[in-house]
Amino acid sequence: MTHDPGAAPTEAGRAVALTLRWGDGAELQTVYANELAVLHTANEFYLVFGEVILPPMLVDDQAADGQVVIKPVVRVAVGPRQMLRFAEVIQQNVERFKAHEQEEEEENA
Repeated sequence: MTHDPGAAPTEAGRAVALTLRWGDGAELQTVYANELAVLHTANEFYLVFGEVILPPMLVDDQAADGQVVIKPVVRVAVGPRQMLRFAEVIQQNVERFKAHEQEEEEENA
């Protein structure tokens, strides 16, 4: 996602156009998540990603009491304006994914 935040003021009061671009993320750790909790305040959204390891009967007898534990793996705090942008980008990608899946189904039919 490339973003043009517009003009940023300088000390001299002149505006300078800035464009953000992604750097190399090759060293980032990949974290798997299959659960999500979203919490929010007036100023932040908190996305807590977690993992349920299945089948639960093979993991520490955690399902013996009828409950399966979700292991939190990462929490991300996001400002409300950024969250709206993220939601838009996610929705666009979901729509592209669905269209691609539909095309593949039609080709295989």
